[in-house]
Amino acid sequence: SDRFFVQELARLYATAERYGEAASEWVVMLAWGDPGVEAVSRTLTTSGVDRDTAVAALRYELARSTTTYFERRGGLHLALTIGDVEWARRMAAETVREVSGGRASQLLADYVGRARNAGDPAGAAWAARILSAEAGTPADSERWLAAAADLAFEAGDTTEAWRAFTGLVGEAEPGSDAHRLSLNRLHAMTAPTDPLGAQELLRRYRVAYPDDERTAATMAVATADAWVRAGALGRARRTLETGSIGDARGPGSPEARGGWCRAWRRGAARGDRASPPPEPGGLDERG
Repeated sequence: SDRFFVQELARLYATAERYGEAASEWVVMLAWGDPGVEAVSRTLTTSGVDRDTAVAALRYELARSTTTYFERRGGLHLALTIGDVEWARRMAAETVREVSGGRASQLLADYVGRARNAGDPAGAAWAARILSAEAGTPADSERWLAAAADLAFEAGDTTEAWRAFTGLVGEAEPGSDAHRLSLNRLHAMTAPTDPLGAQELLRRYRVAYPDDERTAATMAVATADAWVRAGALGRARRTLETGSIGDARGPGSPEARGGWCRAWRRGAARGDRASPPPEPGGLDERG
């Protein structure tokens, strides 16, 4: 078949170290979609192939003005496959500038998932922000903005994540996925350094989502940890007393007792232990 001929010709060129000619065939293969991308990727990692030279030749071919959309899209997927995320992002930006709106949106939406899976959440967040800005409906814009914020959070860009989630908490409809996620992520960023702020976000989450006991309990343990670090064991215990998981409610639940004991042990490591671990609902209200 034609595809078999193209693959064999590319292999022969690569074996002979004629990478410019091999790249011309690889570009054709990239337009086949994932099977072609996988085949080119395997060739680039084959023993005996000078990968740097081969990739340079491929970049040159893909930069030609005659390269088709499908060839560029395949090149973008290849760049992610071989871990060259900066090249992938440049190709995505260049391709989006050259194609129509619908096709550009499809490319970026696909890129978000692929970039994240390739270990580039920052690149995925970049694409999600573009999709949010160019979305056709407010709901789609909010959905992509929440995705971008969460990806920024995953990438460690807490400044951008905080800005976006703070905006979403004020603008998103309570009960929406974006609103729920925003409260949860803001709490995760707040708890390590601000127990009072974490306590307020936990309160807001419980008011907005009274049936989501499992998430509230996880947030309560993180808030209690923050109080323990601040030396306020009594406030840590009171935070856990109001938490619950599933059908196990209240201060006597295994989850509340376990969370309190973990918090108490962390306090003990700081020199705060004076007696065996108290359980919620029991001893002094220190802190």
